[in-house]
Amino acid sequence: MTVELPELQQEIIDASTLERLLDDLAACAEDLEVLPKRGRHRPCEPGGSEWTLAATREALLCGELHGVQFRYRHQGQAWCDTVLPAPGGWRLTRMALGASSPPGTP
Repeated sequence: MTVELPELQQEIIDASTLERLLDDLAACAEDLEVLPKRGRHRPCEPGGSEWTLAATREALLCGELHGVQFRYRHQGQAWCDTVLPAPGGWRLTRMALGASSPPGTP
């Protein structure tokens, strides 16, 4: 049995591009789910207070978060974006999920 994996897109982005990404998510994403991670051994509690994009923006820019994953829909397609700190900014990894996969489903 062969499992087809989704194609990944990766890019190192700077602070202004991160700001534009968050603005685009606020304006265009449907069913947005924000999954923050504070550190390797300090994940944010599932079911805890929901993270807003504003809180996520501040936490990423000040280095409070180790990373964050955004799951959302745009024009009927489900997407998963992962943002992690990297030299020179942040590493953005984006992948399209199956068209019928709801956010929260890999």
